[in-house]
Amino acid sequence: MIVSSGEQRLDSSGLPVDPVSYQFVNSRPPAHLVYAHSQTLRVIGHGEQHYPAEGVTNSAFAGAVLVTQDSQTQVYAWYQQQLLGDHWKSYQLAALLSTQLSAQGYQRGTREVFVVAIDDPHQLSSVIGTQVPAGGTVFEYTYSISTHQ
Repeated sequence: MIVSSGEQRLDSSGLPVDPVSYQFVNSRPPAHLVYAHSQTLRVIGHGEQHYPAEGVTNSAFAGAVLVTQDSQTQVYAWYQQQLLGDHWKSYQLAALLSTQLSAQGYQRGTREVFVVAIDDPHQLSSVIGTQVPAGGTVFEYTYSISTHQ
């Protein structure tokens, strides 16, 4: 079922049928699920991106890179409690990014994915071009909405 909300057409889950903008994904509560004892280092995200020559569409996403003095076990436990309590299910990730030491994925419906990952501070610093604080747990989360099929 597709419904119309002003100019934007939405599927039965309330997600856009048309390309998903950064503004839309960033307006959703999971995009702001910030660990309570953390400091935001960088906000990340972009709208849906199409690469016709490669036949690839990158999902729209919003999230952040953060640091905390808490352990990675505490970070993962907090996100698990928040997400499972909001009808998300554990989701097996295909691979880690080069900056990630470990990651946990969650899925809600067929189009929403939430990933929380513990980062290697040295690798991350070289990728983002900013010195990441030493000590503590550096992590990131992303909330993404895939294209409508």
